[in-house]
Amino acid sequence: GPVLTRPHGWPFASMATVVSAALSDPMLT
Repeated sequence: GPVLTRPHGWPFASMATVVSAALSDPMLT
């Protein structure tokens, strides 16, 4: 998922994007 390309300092506001990506990309978990 696109989350892997994000820096480690991603804002908490993007947590929704992280969760959404994790749901569609279960390999991240």
